[in-house]
Amino acid sequence: MAKKTFLFLILILLFSCHKKNEKAKELLLIATDKSSFINKTELTLKIFSDSTYVFNINVNGQLYNKVENFKGYVKIKNDSLDFFPSRFEFIRADKANLKNGYIDFIDGDVPFRMKIDSTKLKVNNLINFSKFKNYAVFNYEKNERENDENLNIDLNEKDIYEIENLLKPEFKKRKNLNEYGRYLKQLIGYKKANGEKYVIIKSFCESRYELENFRKSVIEMNDGGKCNIFIVLNLTQKKIEIFSVAGLA
Repeated sequence: MAKKTFLFLILILLFSCHKKNEKAKELLLIATDKSSFINKTELTLKIFSDSTYVFNINVNGQLYNKVENFKGYVKIKNDSLDFFPSRFEFIRADKANLKNGYIDFIDGDVPFRMKIDSTKLKVNNLINFSKFKNYAVFNYEKNERENDENLNIDLNEKDIYEIENLLKPEFKKRKNLNEYGRYLKQLIGYKKANGEKYVIIKSFCESRYELENFRKSVIEMNDGGKCNIFIVLNLTQKKIEIFSVAGLA
């Protein structure tokens, strides 16, 4: 009888410890990235309160399937993440920021971001994109090969209004272009060594594919005529320095 009582107490203790561990390991964030360009790919990142994370890759195609799982540790500092003791292996990034509804990974092999589905962490939301449906904002990536001294700046809603005030008259003046509101705009803000604020703007004609993906990564297009416009604004001096329409003189 004593032996059964002892075993019963052990089971209760193990169950209590399990429940305690479950409670201690709270899910703090879920972020995803989905694409179906060739194969259907689903990426999922989960971060827990015990400083652990899991990253899952699931690829399904007609001729190719792959499932990969990564685990690691992350330090949470307000709206930033530091991966330790090793990098975020998928793109070998050391850090990430939580900003404007996305996780932006920093200093990885390639620029990469994931949409935040739910979170209990602090997110630095500077822009309400429901008011700016045709806009996306990205971090400035330094060009180390050219001894780039420019620094990334976080653009906000006031900056977007200033950009619109400068660009709308310019688009209206150029009769060969579509209306300003019919373009998607990708914005990249930076500050030069002299302290002046600039923004690079890549503008593209609306399309179903771009509407679904233009906030995920910076679009690179060589031609496209009036559907591919490259602009550089000096926000400090409030003037357009470059306005280049691909394929047009």
